[in-house]
Amino acid sequence: MTRSVARPTSPPAVWTAISVTIFAAVSIVLPIVQRGHYDVPGQTMSELALGRFGWLQNVAFCVLGGGTAVLAIALRRQLDARIAPVLLSVAAALDVVSAFFHAVRVGDSQTPESVVHMSAGVGTFLLTYAAMFTLVRPLRRTPALADFATPTRWWALAAVVAFVACAPPVVGQSHFGIGQRVMAAVFLSWMITLSLRLQFAPSDEQRRVSQASPARRYSSSV
Repeated sequence: MTRSVARPTSPPAVWTAISVTIFAAVSIVLPIVQRGHYDVPGQTMSELALGRFGWLQNVAFCVLGGGTAVLAIALRRQLDARIAPVLLSVAAALDVVSAFFHAVRVGDSQTPESVVHMSAGVGTFLLTYAAMFTLVRPLRRTPALADFATPTRWWALAAVVAFVACAPPVVGQSHFGIGQRVMAAVFLSWMITLSLRLQFAPSDEQRRVSQASPARRYSSSV
């Protein structure tokens, strides 16, 4: 059974791309602001919240959570997808949790608050990976987005490989800051791409007009 693509409704899916871009921008700028007190290779993005203007990182987590929620809504409205929107909705909530429960610096003892933060972070990654895998079939059933099904599967596999290959036991704690950024870059780039595809996917009416145009030109020329 194929699924038609509804026209984008409020909130527009493009807000996901905007939110991810904001999160990435904050995560890039803050290490510069905290230069001398923050080690990019060895420290996680969460630790940016502990330094100068750290509140911006907390805001960025909330913005990312909002963008993830928007993507979940768009998928539910535009695709015949039920599992992925639920998974992304939970991931969105965990992003917000990460903003209010803070990590500790590398080498410091874990606290209950930091354990909550770490669990929320890992949960966000895993839930997003699961959503990517579960979206393959719904995408394939949607004519306007069917060509994005296979790339989504490969993106999901790449995300899992990055999660394993960039984990602290593999790269070492001294390089986990880079490893975490690689993990995040894989699934965040997928979120941006998918949100833009959802935003600009042609409606059924547009597809029918597009398919009918060659036939009309042919009939008029005969």
